[in-house]
Amino acid sequence: MKKGLLLACASFLIFSCSKKEEVASLNGVYKMDSQSIYAVSNDSLLQTGENHNQIKVYSDSHYIWINMAADSSANFGIGSYTAKGSDVVETNIFNSGGEEEAINYNLVIEKNEAGYVQKIPSMKNNGIDIKIEEKYSRMKEDAASEFDGLWKATSNYFVKGADTTRQNYPDYKMYNKGNFIWGVRALVDTVKKEYVRYVGTGTFTVDKDQIKEITNLTNIRGGVPESNLKIQNKTEDEFLQVINQADGRVRYTIYSKVK
Repeated sequence: MKKGLLLACASFLIFSCSKKEEVASLNGVYKMDSQSIYAVSNDSLLQTGENHNQIKVYSDSHYIWINMAADSSANFGIGSYTAKGSDVVETNIFNSGGEEEAINYNLVIEKNEAGYVQKIPSMKNNGIDIKIEEKYSRMKEDAASEFDGLWKATSNYFVKGADTTRQNYPDYKMYNKGNFIWGVRALVDTVKKEYVRYVGTGTFTVDKDQIKEITNLTNIRGGVPESNLKIQNKTEDEFLQVINQADGRVRYTIYSKVK
């Protein structure tokens, strides 16, 4: 009896150890309230302040953050993440600097009733070892939709009459819980190699084959506050977005899901 019991216990332990450790989800829509930067050497405060124009959205597997400064300059980052307890590893997919390398960022995220506190224990900035603490609050969220997830534009073109103009630049968008967020980096001067970075975020609703987006933050001058998008050829992994432009052009964008 004892031998049988020991074997049973051993089998249970083997099964338990072979189970994959559960990965936590940060799924949600958040707004940065403040950021504090410290010197690692002596914990002295180097910089602090409120930041009302940084939004970060997590799905169960990916994230996008955007930041817009007072002069309308913008930055963004897009990637995947894993989380075990409060330890989070974010892996870059693309960012506003044009980097596509899978760079890892080690964060500590402590959830609270309002949202979470994000800490970067150590990083280099102008040759100085610094650590960063950011406080985020959760924004209003609605029910999930079939469009929720991270999408990348794989084809983008404008049609007016017999003319078709194709544009090829990185264009990422995430839908999540009634909110959307996107970032674009486009080459505007081929000689000087100058790029423009556009971002936007807001809320959306779905009605059959239509998506209505209400933009509440963007750095596009004269940006349209409300967009009515017609969705065609929707599958689990792809959809075609059609927008009728004010100048008579029709914009077609094919988005593929990032996995």
